Amino acid sequence: MQTPAAKVLLGRNNQWGSKQKVYISTDCLEIQESEGASLLMRSGNVLRKRLYFEDVLLVTYHRTYGFFFLGLFGGLFLLFSGAGAVIYFITSEPLPALMSILLYGVPCLIVFILRMIFQKDIITVYGKRTKAELSFDFRKARAREVFNQICELVRHKQEALAARIQAETLSSMPVEVFPQPPGTDRLDSVQESF
Repeated sequence: MQTPAAKVLLGRNNQWGSKQKVYISTDCLEIQESEGASLLMRSGNVLRKRLYFEDVLLVTYHRTYGFFFLGLFGGLFLLFSGAGAVIYFITSEPLPALMSILLYGVPCLIVFILRMIFQKDIITVYGKRTKAELSFDFRKARAREVFNQICELVRHKQEALAARIQAETLSSMPVEVFPQPPGTDRLDSVQESF
């Protein structure tokens, strides 16, 4: 098992209106979340949280298309293709219409098709009070590696915690000796005769 030396960036999750960076350290995931930040503004409220491996309830790994993403780029493709068709019907010249479709519509279609093929890998770590989410667009092997690393560290910490709790429980329990029930001496003599 490889334990991280200090705080290492595992990945990011950028959504509309918030950005999340997830770091890993020896005993927890550190989440740095910027709410209210956009792609143009770097300012915003930065919230830092910790998700200790002992408190992890569930780790999931799934793939999604991102329907908003697909809708956006599919809509842009239809918009630029429609603009090319309108240009063709107005001017009756195919070159400007074709340039509109090739320069603007086809890149949107390529991005749409790439997302449909590769999808987006998402790792979500649920804790008692917080949640960390990492998204990977193209690096599938890295996503699987991060998922395995988180699961291994969580398993190691939770097994150590369970062993410690069991040792404390067993040491604090009083040992009671119960007397033998009456008539057990007759059962012993019957078993010896067979």
